[in-house]
Amino acid sequence: MAKKRSRRSLWLFLGGFLLVVGGYWYLSDDSDPGTGQGGPTYSPVYWSNPKDAVLAVYQFTAHGDAGKACALFSPEGRTAFARNSGGGDCQQAVQRLHGQVTNRTSYASPGFPEGAVTIQGDRADVRSCQMRVEGGQRLGAFVLSRLPNGTWAISGHEAEPADCRTG
Repeated sequence: MAKKRSRRSLWLFLGGFLLVVGGYWYLSDDSDPGTGQGGPTYSPVYWSNPKDAVLAVYQFTAHGDAGKACALFSPEGRTAFARNSGGGDCQQAVQRLHGQVTNRTSYASPGFPEGAVTIQGDRADVRSCQMRVEGGQRLGAFVLSRLPNGTWAISGHEAEPADCRTG
């Protein structure tokens, strides 16, 4: 009987502990990565290929997750993306673009036909005008740099014409 009671107490303790940890994790606010010292800071996220990096930008933009979208860029890339996307900073740009998304599912799944991604040495270009984008605004041209460990970082951004025809 005492053995059952101690086992039950252990399970109750573990369940309560997991509930507290899970609640803290769920309720902690990771959406504002700011440090209080001049704006947000980001832990960079790198990808094994350029296509997946740009796909992630579209996915995070579709769902309004500006912190994660902006973490995909180097500092220079973030600045260029914000400037070319009409926002004061990267997070504002992503939120503005998210507000223009009419179909999250379609927008989060753009197509990458042949020619959308070009790789030359340690540089890759992904052009939204060459992609199939539905449910929201095209995000322009992304410049990626291959890092020494073989992963890719979005290191730059270029504006493209809204209609992809005029220049």
